[in-house]
Amino acid sequence: MKLIPTNGRLIVKEIAQTQSSILHIVRTEDSADKFVRGEVLEASDGFYSITGIWIDAKVKKGDKVWYNRFNGAEMTINRATIVLLDEKEVLIVERDEE
Repeated sequence: MKLIPTNGRLIVKEIAQTQSSILHIVRTEDSADKFVRGEVLEASDGFYSITGIWIDAKVKKGDKVWYNRFNGAEMTINRATIVLLDEKEVLIVERDEE
C-alpha cells in the first residue's frame, strides 16, 4: 500500500538524534523535547490558497526537516511510526548544497 498525501501535507519519519550535528545547531535541554528532525517519505504536489490559487509545494520527498514535536498527527502503519504534517508546520528544511 502506498500512501499519497494531499493538500500540502507531508508524511515524515522521525530521524534518531545524535549528540553531534552536521549543522551544529545549538539545542538547549528544553528544546530537545520540542523540536524533531525527520525525513520526508512522501509529499503532496501543493495546495490551493484561500483565494483559490495553486501553490506548488516547497518541501520535496527525501528532504530532511525540523518540526515541532507537538504538531501533526502520529500514526502507526505496518509497524512503522510516521507523522502526517502540514507543510506550514515545517520550521527548517535541510538540503544538500548544489
